[in-house]
Amino acid sequence: MLLDTLHNEKLLNVPWTIRRVENKTFYIKYMFEEKEYVTLVTDLRLVWFEYGDFERIQQNARVQNIDIESEKEAIAVLTRLKQLFIDSISRCSIKKEVGKLKLHCKPSMSQIQNRINTLSWIFNCELLDPETVNDNALSGPQVIYEHFIQPSQTIVNHFTENMSDDNQIKLKMAKASASMFSTTSLSYISDLINDKNIGTIATATPMSPDEPEPPSPKKEISIITDEELKERKRREAQLLEQEERKRLMAASKKRRRL
Repeated sequence: MLLDTLHNEKLLNVPWTIRRVENKTFYIKYMFEEKEYVTLVTDLRLVWFEYGDFERIQQNARVQNIDIESEKEAIAVLTRLKQLFIDSISRCSIKKEVGKLKLHCKPSMSQIQNRINTLSWIFNCELLDPETVNDNALSGPQVIYEHFIQPSQTIVNHFTENMSDDNQIKLKMAKASASMFSTTSLSYISDLINDKNIGTIATATPMSPDEPEPPSPKKEISIITDEELKERKRREAQLLEQEERKRLMAASKKRRRL
């Protein structure tokens, strides 16, 4: 199975919903329109997709013992499906099978008790092929590239291209080996930014009165870890406590003199 380019273009700007099941993380995109729906799921290794047209809705409805005979009935069910999917996406069960991935969406207990929405539905997503020569469709790896790698690469490239040539992070990146650094690696960029050994080298040269003043250097962005932030707050609290003790001691001495 392949992902049609038209569906891919529609899904490109749809935000990902993250669903964590045990130790696995799945990323889900979905769109519900008047007569159809699409769901795209990936674990960043494989990609699954379902196109829910009239026939597909009929097929999935039979599993729930629901008979759909007309498009009007399918549209009514689709309206309920959209609400069910949105309400249960954060708690839906995900089951991988050979060539398939099933999203089982159920109403909450309170909804069942109050009979707000008793509809239960299984979205049957099919595994995308690992490669294709079709220019009008995308394989699984192509979807991962367009939806994850390419946006990340754009962010990193923008970050690096807007650095000055003498920026210490950029200099360190230039010295890094290809195996150590990749422009698609946001984590490596983060490590570089947080590197405590990165310093700024500046030299002062005399200027004549007629020379224009050089532009002020760009401010260095300092990123600290949670541990460093906690330590800073702890030290600030200690300083405040010490100052309070000194103030109380001074007030006590003053009262004794009086």
